[in-house]
Amino acid sequence: MRFFKDDKGQVLVLAAFSMILLMGFVGFATDVGALFHDKRNQQTAADAAAIAAALSYKYNVSTLMARAAAEAAATANGVKDLSRFTVNVPPQNGPNQTNRFVEVILTEPRNTLFMSIFGFHTVDVTARAVATISGSPSQGCIYILNPYIDSAMDLQGSFNVDAPGCGIEINSTSDSALQFTGGAGTLTAGWIAVNGGAGGHTADSTPAPTTYTDTPISDPYGGISGPTPSNGGCDGSYSWTLNGVQGNTSGTTYTPTAAEIASNNITLTGTTSISGSSSSAPAAICYTLPVTLSDVFLGPGIYVFENGVTLQNSVTGIGVTLDIYSGSLTIPHGGVSFGDTTATTKEEAATNGLVAPTAGPTNGIAIMEPPTNSSEIQIQKGNATGNITGAIYAPNPNALLYLQDSGGDNSGGISIWGDIIVGRLFDKTATMTIHNYASVFPTTDPNTVVTLVE
Repeated sequence: MRFFKDDKGQVLVLAAFSMILLMGFVGFATDVGALFHDKRNQQTAADAAAIAAALSYKYNVSTLMARAAAEAAATANGVKDLSRFTVNVPPQNGPNQTNRFVEVILTEPRNTLFMSIFGFHTVDVTARAVATISGSPSQGCIYILNPYIDSAMDLQGSFNVDAPGCGIEINSTSDSALQFTGGAGTLTAGWIAVNGGAGGHTADSTPAPTTYTDTPISDPYGGISGPTPSNGGCDGSYSWTLNGVQGNTSGTTYTPTAAEIASNNITLTGTTSISGSSSSAPAAICYTLPVTLSDVFLGPGIYVFENGVTLQNSVTGIGVTLDIYSGSLTIPHGGVSFGDTTATTKEEAATNGLVAPTAGPTNGIAIMEPPTNSSEIQIQKGNATGNITGAIYAPNPNALLYLQDSGGDNSGGISIWGDIIVGRLFDKTATMTIHNYASVFPTTDPNTVVTLVE
């Protein structure tokens, strides 16, 4: 009977059981640690995919292209199995289920070690991310900022405004904030949102405008003012550097004659270039008298006009901002050519016509009036043609962008690869095609903000 009372070997049994239990915890901890590590890596891939998808959707307004961009980003971040990879526009889960957001859900099976003993050979690891850009499903390209006026965007006659893939936002709360007259024109955009109402022949619009959105908009560029005569940004003289213009030797300084000063007007005519500056003070070429630009190619820089500017014949340049500090921009009858041909691709747009700087205080702005200037910009009076790459920016609520084909035959036509941000817009039979500036220079777009919200 002593055999049954013998306790020899119990410690060994307990030790063996404890070792098995300890190894089980170690194995479980190893599995859990590996899964958490995989989860972190997978979340990084999901975040990158959501950002890439949101960027693509902003520029292309295409779910298929957004998915392709997301897949490429996920693959670059180590994802090998895309069979359970989902891109939703709008998100199907969470609080942000509108077209302003893109959702990415990534699920991959992960192998286990210890847990496989209990039949759990793989465990699904899921990561989810939601991203948005600039608060809209696609880049808005026309912003009308006046908050209350009737006909803030006024379209008359045989106008043709084509804004493929980008949106129009009208801030005015008037019942006739967007007004159509005549029934002979076309307005086409990715989306059209009006704080107030739309009147007249609204059938000219594709899609139909969404009215009474009650979503006030602000200046997306935040009130950029650029160099001014009072902030040290101007050279403060009549002089500027000419490169072979008006018979002057390249690189010499030209000062207006007494007759030009007495007539209170300067005309620059030439076939080569005028050079400006875009960095430290003096940060701009500033003209204290009214100026006419005719048949000139402008070198890179900011050109500040303190008493308005008239454009005629041909005005082109790369890396140029025309800053109408005060006075108006005017195109008389006969029109102006921004480049010899109208750009049809973003590659042409980046090298042909009047092209904005891609850095500096006026990054992305080709023609501007600071917020203090409420003067009119006549951008297509007299059969103007060609290409402007960059924003037309006149954020004063009363600043009017006036487009007119004065010949009445729609023979003019402007392609604008950039935003239009103005107080009011009046198009009378003119033809205008708008593209996203970001589609030309996506890495320097001044209005691009990517945000992960979930």
